[in-house]
Amino acid sequence: TFIETQLPCADIQLEESTLTVVYGARPGNCLYRGHKFSGEHQITVAKDDDGDVQVDHKWTELSNGVVKVTGTAHVTWSLANQSRHATHELTWTRIADGRTGVGTGDITQKALPEGVLTGIQIDGSRAWTGKAGKWNLAVQGVQVRWQDPVPQAGSYRLASPKGRSLEVSFSRVDEDTIAVTLKNDTKTFSFNVNSIGAVTDKS
Repeated sequence: TFIETQLPCADIQLEESTLTVVYGARPGNCLYRGHKFSGEHQITVAKDDDGDVQVDHKWTELSNGVVKVTGTAHVTWSLANQSRHATHELTWTRIADGRTGVGTGDITQKALPEGVLTGIQIDGSRAWTGKAGKWNLAVQGVQVRWQDPVPQAGSYRLASPKGRSLEVSFSRVDEDTIAVTLKNDTKTFSFNVNSIGAVTDKS
């Protein structure tokens, strides 16, 4: 209903548990918040024998007039594990010059022991391949509490196409303070972040 009211150019079809939207298939406005939409996206929702909800996304040259994307994502919501597992493989194209990049990911988000209302833990990996080469991001035990300005535990590690790396790690000092450490191949820098986001030198 929202798409129909905002973008009347879209042809919208719902067949069983699959929603397909094709922009520009009908006459009418295809502009939304200053962007002109075209292409297609499809969403399928299903439940498996274990009671997990599985959502499949498919984009076919879906564009906002600046970039277009083609690819898929598969998301599994598990009530028993209180987790969300998402994998994707997408190709982005910048319309102005045709430059492309391919992104992939495999990320699991799980409720903290205190519950999802407190926060989540994130584990997995992402990768991006473009003109400059391939970038890899490892996500290990990143614990996010909604009340904190930065994660309270875990690390992100980015590897560049040239073999260099940058790591950001987090550890809780006390209820009001989280230590953040940035480390590359040659240098390390640490600082503290308090609950309102103020930053101080760790030393």
